[in-house]
Amino acid sequence: MVPDPELTALWLYFFVRSPYSLVLMYFLFSPKIILGGLILNLGLSFLEEWLFDTWTKLKRNDYFVIVIILIVIAAVGFLEGIMIGLLMSIVLLF
Repeated sequence: MVPDPELTALWLYFFVRSPYSLVLMYFLFSPKIILGGLILNLGLSFLEEWLFDTWTKLKRNDYFVIVIILIVIAAVGFLEGIMIGLLMSIVLLF
C-alpha cells in the first residue's frame, strides 16, 4: 500500500505550520504597545550594556570604536555602521 503523496504533503504542511500559527495568533491578539515596550526595553538594555557598562572595561580606542559605530548606525544606517566599525577595528590592529 503506497501512501498518497498529496495527502502526505498536506499533513506535513499542517504539522510544520501549526506552531507558527499559534505564535502568530499570540502576537496578533496582544496589544501593540506591549510589543513596542518589549522591543524598547531590549534596545535600551543593549545600549546600557554596550555604552555604559563597558566604559571602565575597555581601552579608550576600543570604546571610541563602539561610540562611532553607534553614531554611524543612528545617522546613516546599520550596514554602514558595521562597515565603519569593521574598518576601524582593522586599522586598530595594525
